[in-house]
Amino acid sequence: VLHSMVRAGFGLEAASLNEVKQALRCGCAPHKVVFDSPCKSRADIDFALRAGVHINANTVAEVGRIRAALALLPEPSSSTVGLRVNPLVGPGDIAALSTATSTSKFGVPFLSDSASSSSVQAILGVFEEHAFLTSIMCHVGSQGMSLEAMAEGARRVLWLADLVDQRCGPEKRIRTVDIGGGLAVNYKDNRITPSFAEYAQTLQRVCGEDSLKSAVSGRQLITEFGKALVAKSGAVATRVEDVLEQEQRRTAICHAGADLLLRTAYCPTQFPLRVALLDRQTLSAKPSDPAGKDRDGQVCFVGPLCFSGDVITADWDRSGQWAGVVPAAGDVCVVLDSGANTLSLFSRHCSRASPAVFAFRRVRRVHARGGEDLAYVLCCIREEETADEVLAFWG
Repeated sequence: VLHSMVRAGFGLEAASLNEVKQALRCGCAPHKVVFDSPCKSRADIDFALRAGVHINANTVAEVGRIRAALALLPEPSSSTVGLRVNPLVGPGDIAALSTATSTSKFGVPFLSDSASSSSVQAILGVFEEHAFLTSIMCHVGSQGMSLEAMAEGARRVLWLADLVDQRCGPEKRIRTVDIGGGLAVNYKDNRITPSFAEYAQTLQRVCGEDSLKSAVSGRQLITEFGKALVAKSGAVATRVEDVLEQEQRRTAICHAGADLLLRTAYCPTQFPLRVALLDRQTLSAKPSDPAGKDRDGQVCFVGPLCFSGDVITADWDRSGQWAGVVPAAGDVCVVLDSGANTLSLFSRHCSRASPAVFAFRRVRRVHARGGEDLAYVLCCIREEETADEVLAFWG
């Protein structure tokens, strides 16, 4: 997936040194790699500077460590360096994913009510003291953030960028502004909402169209959207191994659960996922069984791990297409909209093997009798982990 993104011209944001190395391994140009971790060691910083990736310092103290690392390099680094700031727009619907609160660990906080406020003046002083700082960045949160909060965060950081230019002029000091990502994903149905177009319109409204154009003029604007790009393009397919019959309830026990769907298992009301069911024989959407036992009872899909919270969905929504549908052993449970925050959060609980990953590739077919067309071919892009690989993890 990352290789495809790079070929399409995207840059890659990294939250650890290993993610930086993975981005480079996938062929991403160093200047298109953004290293955002709030916890970078001196070795992390040294590697990033030598590799030429873009670094966003999370604190003023980290700016000092970057300055010290730059001084020790045998030759000048091609890296650009920015400062992450916290525009304090407040929390969204999910506190754990809100990064612009007064208690957030992400970025240097500032109040945007006045250019003369102590928090703003302190940040301006950091830029004035460190000429290598040419970028500024903010990210107000992920799932659960409103378009208005995201746009307000962008407005405040663009306002601050202009103040830095005024203090450090006459030439434009801030050449890159990173407004982060965080566009929410709609997990309720197939609609893609909110859309990137809606966010762009909100940015124009909150910032003012002319002010927005002026603020980004002569600057590179970076966004860090990830989940909104890939969540709806992926699904988890897991076999129903057994069905536990209970009074007015059926519990379908599957081979995937909290090991892959970590957020859904631990925070089900905040990260609910839709489930589809495929018939074990036809592998198509399972039809209803009007005469089936417990057809009107509750259906629960659970995972394989040894704790009761390993639940995919506690009360499967069997309205519409799934009315009267009853799971059976051998059926395939398909967890929709799970193309993000699944394999990347994989858990070693119970030493389960991480699953194989399949993708559709578009290929050109040439026919023997002449002519050609395009077809989609399912192929394995990552093999299932072997038992030896799982055991090697534990040493």
